[in-house]
Amino acid sequence: MNTAYADFISLWYLIVNLIGALLYRRKTGKGLYLDQAQTEAGITFLGPAILDYVVNGRVATRVGNRDPYMAPHGCYRCLGPDRWCAIAVSNDEEWEAFCRAIGQPDWTKDSRFATLLARKENEGELDRLVEEWTTNYTPEEVMFIMQASAVPAGVVQNCQDLFEDPQVKHGEHFRILQHKVIGPHAYNAPSYRLSKTPCNIWKAAPTLGEDNDYVYKEILATPTKR
Repeated sequence: MNTAYADFISLWYLIVNLIGALLYRRKTGKGLYLDQAQTEAGITFLGPAILDYVVNGRVATRVGNRDPYMAPHGCYRCLGPDRWCAIAVSNDEEWEAFCRAIGQPDWTKDSRFATLLARKENEGELDRLVEEWTTNYTPEEVMFIMQASAVPAGVVQNCQDLFEDPQVKHGEHFRILQHKVIGPHAYNAPSYRLSKTPCNIWKAAPTLGEDNDYVYKEILATPTKR
């Protein structure tokens, strides 16, 4: 399990634990000792993999962009340098729509791809054939063609795409602030918007010791009110 995901799961459980402890304190006036292991919190979300090991003796391994219940499913190379588009076909209806969207070439009628099970068994060849088609189009074109046919697809965005994304621009996510060493530099704005406290960022990251005078002479020098 990747560390970031495990951290998120552990945090989610901690929130539930804290809510339970606060409710207990409200009812009894007493506190609780909370003991939580990150690994044990994460294991509860690995039910299918654990069951597969217990029943079939299979050890879960990395699957990359593939999915056990979808095919084709992956990031496919498109026209342009290092340009990709993700496509996810989850059922026969989407598979048929996918075939129509790419013009129903002869290989789409091959019995090797007639069912999900068959597509999974021949996934390497399927991915190769899908990519033969996607490399003729930009990722944006692939996405629009797929989505117009109700097939889930999305551009794999690089940094330039993120800065030019209409939704990101509309939300003013990137804020350009003047850093004393770097100069103009893009910073991530908060991902949330609160009506009363918008939490705007107004200052670039400090250089080493930049705020010492303010901290030592103004904040720490101010007598504490009791």
